[in-house]
Amino acid sequence: MTTETVLVQDTAGGRAALKRKKGPKRTIETAVHVHDRTQLETVFDYYLRRGQSAADKRQDAATLRYQVDAYLFYPRQFALNEHTYPKERFFADVRPLLRFREPKFSYKSMLGTKVGSKSVAPGGTAASPLVYLGQYVACLEQKLPTEPVQNAVDEVRLFACAYISAFLRGIDRNKRRLARLNAAEPAANPEDWQKLCTRLRRQVERAHTVILAFRQLIDRVGAVPDAEIAPLGAELRLVDEYCYYRLRDGVAFLLTMVSDMSTAWTAAFPNGVLPEAEAVRRLLLEVLTWHDEHALASGYMRLAPSSNEAQKERFIHRRGELKRRIWGVLFLDLRTVSLFRVQRQLGAMMAAGFAGAWALLAQFFLIRRAMQPQDVGDIVGLSGMLFLAFGTMAYIIKDRIKELGRSYFGGFLRHVPDHSERLFYKNRQGKPMEVGTMQETARFYAPKDLPSQILTLREEVSAGDRHIDAGVNRVLQYRKVITISRSLRLLNRYPLRAVHDILRLNIDACLPRLGEPSRFLDLVTQEGNVESVRFPKVYYLDMVLGYSKLNEKNKAEQQSLDYFRLVLDKKGLLRIERLS
Repeated sequence: MTTETVLVQDTAGGRAALKRKKGPKRTIETAVHVHDRTQLETVFDYYLRRGQSAADKRQDAATLRYQVDAYLFYPRQFALNEHTYPKERFFADVRPLLRFREPKFSYKSMLGTKVGSKSVAPGGTAASPLVYLGQYVACLEQKLPTEPVQNAVDEVRLFACAYISAFLRGIDRNKRRLARLNAAEPAANPEDWQKLCTRLRRQVERAHTVILAFRQLIDRVGAVPDAEIAPLGAELRLVDEYCYYRLRDGVAFLLTMVSDMSTAWTAAFPNGVLPEAEAVRRLLLEVLTWHDEHALASGYMRLAPSSNEAQKERFIHRRGELKRRIWGVLFLDLRTVSLFRVQRQLGAMMAAGFAGAWALLAQFFLIRRAMQPQDVGDIVGLSGMLFLAFGTMAYIIKDRIKELGRSYFGGFLRHVPDHSERLFYKNRQGKPMEVGTMQETARFYAPKDLPSQILTLREEVSAGDRHIDAGVNRVLQYRKVITISRSLRLLNRYPLRAVHDILRLNIDACLPRLGEPSRFLDLVTQEGNVESVRFPKVYYLDMVLGYSKLNEKNKAEQQSLDYFRLVLDKKGLLRIERLS
């Protein structure tokens, strides 16, 4: 058994809150939250070798295939169907972003001090990006041959991704430990509270040690008199700045956690204090002071709650630019081949061909009949009128063949995906190489035509309410199939463990027909008075997410379903509720 990320309703705000529950290990994990008032964001992690034995890994195929299905149950008042919400509009509202998951390193692995970790010169398999960079700089200092400087720049960015993820991942683990301690009586297990403080102290010390080792590289590179490595020095400083910003985020969260620990301890022991928590707090403040002084000397931005709006604006923009630059080392390039327009045009072309054939055939027989000697002299008489009537009818039939044939002949190509993307990733030489494919399809269905497992789940969620589908007349199914090469290694060095798929869906199409976000009703109080009360007016958009791994025969296995409810009003998304 292992932990699995799920979502629950967050009554304090629009973002769904994360919690953990025990369950079987998944090859696909998901998180769903409100990105902003008009965008829903789903995040999928496709794990390549999760939960497999060594023998299973050796027997794996060269590629791994995953399938994700999203079913959106549009209420009738939204008035969304295949005519009012065509596929072109839907795919314009969907924004897919794919990147590889950052490699997972412990702090000892990052520093290369873990027992059994390998440390080799650039060109081999280094224990971590930090170890590689240390060896790369040593080669520069000794004027030994090195790889192109761009390879070192990529390693710098990958270090930032791994370091930040390890730091935040450790905070998340300790957050869950604190939640379990708060659920129990502090007096029953005081040693567990002390152990948690020890874990927090160790995490802060290790994170501080790693970033110090990284900053030593900045000074060493700056001392090398070589203009060709200027991009490496610039990248080291940018990464240091971004790590400083994220380190401050983590320290702020840890200070809040320590404060909560002290409050809970004082509530359980009114006359006692938790000295270990105070020691962690002092350490955090000391570390923060040290890094603030370094940031001041380096010219990094530092904001306070009293900073003006212009300063806050520049800081957020600067931080966002750094994030996109650094995490870009893991993002995939999607080269889309849009087959949807081709599919529609082929159907229309086939329909137009049959309509044209009918028109030519009808005209041939009509003209041949009209040119008969007995009918030529009666061109304005009865024969002429019949010729005109039959010609008009033939044109009407031709027009209807063309219109009806569009959808009929388009059905022959429904197995072709609406969108097909090839996934590219830059290799060690900086050239894009194909690492997989992604296919997307969207279809509208009537509720009764949905797969049986979806209908069963929806009936279970309804809890006996047989009118749950009364307001739903169309369901949009969005399907995505991703194929990934197993042999890929990040920067040709580090094994790939997962693909991080971010999908944002704009819901603007749902909002125009909705009513005002609130209304007033008159309520009679117990004293017999009438009081006008404001009631929020919301709408429900249900969504089912299905995940499955596809085997070599393209059959789904390891299937699982999640049921969510999107609560929205006229202005956009309010929150997300998990129903199953």
